[in-house]
Amino acid sequence: MRTGKIELGKYFSVLNNNGSCPYLDMYIPDNMFLDKERKRPAVVICPGGAYIDLSDRESEPIAMFFVSMGFAAFVLNYSTDPHRYPSQLLEGMASVTYIRRNAEELGIADDKIFVCGFSAGGHLAGSIGVLGNRAEFLCQIGAKWQECRPDGMILCYPVIDDSIHSERINCFDFLTGKESSAEIREEASLSRHVSGDTPPAFIWHTLKDATVPVKSSIEMADALERNGVVFELHIFSTGPHGLSLCNHQTASADMPQYYNESTGEWKTLLKNWLSNLFDIKI
Repeated sequence: MRTGKIELGKYFSVLNNNGSCPYLDMYIPDNMFLDKERKRPAVVICPGGAYIDLSDRESEPIAMFFVSMGFAAFVLNYSTDPHRYPSQLLEGMASVTYIRRNAEELGIADDKIFVCGFSAGGHLAGSIGVLGNRAEFLCQIGAKWQECRPDGMILCYPVIDDSIHSERINCFDFLTGKESSAEIREEASLSRHVSGDTPPAFIWHTLKDATVPVKSSIEMADALERNGVVFELHIFSTGPHGLSLCNHQTASADMPQYYNESTGEWKTLLKNWLSNLFDIKI
């Protein structure tokens, strides 16, 4: 397996302007001798963490899950508080652009590049697909929309809009700043900006999520439906926020709430979605 660290600021100078150092952790399986020319699908993984930090439970374990399906996986270590929107969006757009521009060298199918995010990382993954077509952002990273547009979005208990959050925490306070204007918060609220240009989406959430209300995913699905975007939405009856893989890899003896076999079916449903919609052989 090829592994390594890709420092995005080396390829996109705008990312160096705010003092952050975003990078990708790369995991690309080696091709077998019977299939040396294989082109793999790729995924950019955006861990959660409320835009305060990055969850290790939603980083390498998720990469290994995608590697087990034959993907090339890239974990995006993006900027968090005190860095503000749109820094994280530019980093996500740059990630997809870098992978697509280097697809041949990396052995990647340039028409099968996905973004996958959890919680606040779900907001970032969704931002790439929903907001990344704006000229002002494309100009900053020096890319065309065709280069940084994901082919699909995988949104796991995602933060979507500023108006939908629990009393405990509002990720937008750390993304745009607690004193940010209503206009900036509206701009970063995804369901209000979905268009026919937004990529297909796979979304899952739990009814019992007390941190990011399930209404968040329902609002996103409604916006996708209104704009004719293909999507799947799966709402599971049990499980708290932050389930990740729902298995013992991302749970532990002192965190048994993160083990949930029935909700873990999201992984099988995702495999079916990838196979049926994108003809990815898993």
